[in-house]
Amino acid sequence: MRMKGWITWAMGLKELNHGVNLFLKTIMLPTFDPRDTEAGSRILEDITSNAGHIQEQVLEEILTKNASTDYLKGFLNGQSDKGLFKNKVPVVDYEDIKIYIDRIALDGEPSRILTNESITELLKSSGTSGGKQKWIPKTSEEGERRAFFSCLCDTVLNRYFQGLNDGKALLFVLINPDIATPGGLLLRTASESEIKNRKDRFPQFILCEDTNQSLYSQLLCGLVQ
Repeated sequence: MRMKGWITWAMGLKELNHGVNLFLKTIMLPTFDPRDTEAGSRILEDITSNAGHIQEQVLEEILTKNASTDYLKGFLNGQSDKGLFKNKVPVVDYEDIKIYIDRIALDGEPSRILTNESITELLKSSGTSGGKQKWIPKTSEEGERRAFFSCLCDTVLNRYFQGLNDGKALLFVLINPDIATPGGLLLRTASESEIKNRKDRFPQFILCEDTNQSLYSQLLCGLVQ
């Protein structure tokens, strides 16, 4: 039986079933066909063998893009120097940036106070680590990065586990009605975000927000199979 994780399936992996190469706008992410195990393995080997160099490149890209945000200006005064960043910007956790997220989500302030990427929605964490859900900003580029890393996960699984794509599994997928924050951003789980942003890829009964109808329809489809 195929036991591949729900998250990998839900990401969509951009035209995977049509054999179209994954295309990611962010320059730090290479392009490859997620079905090509050898190509994926070469990319994975490269990014793990050159991790230090790649981290420096990623940091430079982040600072260049976001030097003008309110958050970084408070430490760097508009500069994007990596040495200055390492000396001036502290290591933080969620609570340290929550004030900026709240200003965007609750007060409707623009995304650029925290990031120069446009925040499209907020993802709800499970809340299991501290008993309270966190709101994680999502941007269009961040969604593409998630898809890229899902492709790399597929590469490893397909390389080391024979028959992974054989057999069938019955997955029940449920979504909730959208909730908007006072600032106008949609608040969703990660799986709801992927499904609702790719509605053309999912049957109508999965998009149904009536739990009883959705479960009944999915069970019927499973019985037919």
